[in-house]
Amino acid sequence: APSICANIGDLYTQEIRLPEAAAWYRRALILNDSLKLGEERDNTVYMGLGRVYQMLEEYDLSEEYYAKSRKGFEYMQPNMKLAFLNNYGNLQYFKKDYANALRVFQKMDSLINEFDCQGGFEDYLCRLNMADVLLNLGRTEESLTLLAPADSFFRANNIGDAIYYANTIRIGNLLQEGDM
Repeated sequence: APSICANIGDLYTQEIRLPEAAAWYRRALILNDSLKLGEERDNTVYMGLGRVYQMLEEYDLSEEYYAKSRKGFEYMQPNMKLAFLNNYGNLQYFKKDYANALRVFQKMDSLINEFDCQGGFEDYLCRLNMADVLLNLGRTEESLTLLAPADSFFRANNIGDAIYYANTIRIGNLLQEGDM
């Protein structure tokens, strides 16, 4: 039941129906607690709440929930570890803490290699995010190096949002180099 509640929260988050998402995540926490399932079951629910507050631009609350989620990082399945690092790296990016965002995405990249997930969606999403962070750090050559394979992957798989994101990073790099 708690997992079902958390999954419903995830669906509402994807639909950007954030009050409903938060309510379902909180139901999952209540059920975990009342069924005495252990705190390690709460970690991904806290991650969901962190994402909700991040989307609401309530970065302090988001940070608080991600901190609770991070306590159980070792209990997470590999896919959830990657999701956590992607979401947490995005929080650091939105807070304009680019140096910390880069460290988080580098850790994600390290786990992608450890879990032998190179060449998959998470790998190229991580590269795309790192390319944006490097752009914001003024490291355009490194940014473009990471951007090229990620862009190719997303174009080959026709993932429109990622193609748009890649285009904005490319434009940002050109502007930073003074190429109008």
